Amino acid sequence: MEGKNINLKLVKVGTVRKYMDAHYRDEISYSEAVNRINQQANKNMKAKLIFDLPEDKYEYEMASKGSSWYNVSWDMYQYLRQMTKYVPDDTHEEYIKAMYQCKDEFMQIIRENGVDLDV
Repeated sequence: MEGKNINLKLVKVGTVRKYMDAHYRDEISYSEAVNRINQQANKNMKAKLIFDLPEDKYEYEMASKGSSWYNVSWDMYQYLRQMTKYVPDDTHEEYIKAMYQCKDEFMQIIRENGVDLDV
């Protein structure tokens, strides 16, 4: 499955049972049962993270600052991209090589942590 983008939708077992039972009772067709199950899967889902503060303060801080860390990472990527793409002609070759190495290492760290900047 590596390299494939898989989007899984969750549906309550009771929902699947409800529509499949209706199908088996000949109240709706199989395709209608599947369509209704898919409609339930495509509804907006919500998630709650619950922390016991102050014991879980570290975990809370990590979870609540995720978008800030994404922004830091995005800004750093953009900086490294700019430093490698728009290099003045008189820039020393070793400097350019170092910037490319930094950019490559930065992207490797991101991949190793299972995240992505959508770039």
